[in-house]
Amino acid sequence: MTLLLFGATLIVFVSIDYFIRQRVAENAAQRVLLSTPVQSRHAADYHEMPAGALLHPGHTWLTIRENGHVRIGIDAFAADAIGKVEAVQLPGVATPVTAEAPLLSLKQGRREARFVSPVDGEVVATNPQASPQQLPGDWLVEINPSGLGESLKRLRIAETAKQWLREERDRLKDFLGAANGKVAMTLADGGEPTRGVLAQLDDRVWESFQREFLRHEAVDA
Repeated sequence: MTLLLFGATLIVFVSIDYFIRQRVAENAAQRVLLSTPVQSRHAADYHEMPAGALLHPGHTWLTIRENGHVRIGIDAFAADAIGKVEAVQLPGVATPVTAEAPLLSLKQGRREARFVSPVDGEVVATNPQASPQQLPGDWLVEINPSGLGESLKRLRIAETAKQWLREERDRLKDFLGAANGKVAMTLADGGEPTRGVLAQLDDRVWESFQREFLRHEAVDA
């Protein structure tokens, strides 16, 4: 009888000890979660582009090479909104380009997202390893610019670029809400647009996005 009582008591103490250890571990894990800063998606956008990248209002980025040429790619905001890209269409070498005129496009099925050039100049190279899977990090087009100083006045860098991306994401949420009644189904927790949100909406919204965010107002006029 004594042995049975001792065994039962031992089991009770072991169970209590296990429960206490579990609670301590859970509380510690909770403290770690609460004390670990969570970086928002738009705060990381600028860091997904090359160091020193400048942002154009049409959602391309630009870096300046030592030889004075510039390399151009797509920023994270545009890549996120468009989502999966099936092909990248680039201009040929020696093609003259004009600032604010079409430069390159991304293909998604029968749809095409067109991006304007941030500078005047001539195409001297395209990235032979450019891949739809590597956006927004890859550079796509290299240009020998003319009048670069004037073009740089329209570009943003560092904290100014980060703040602008935050404002663009807020503007995108307003745009989506006004453009389509179904957009509530495309928003993730917290009201942030899901990646590839435009693919879930109709052609009218797709074209409106280009006019509103990729700066085709002057081109289409």
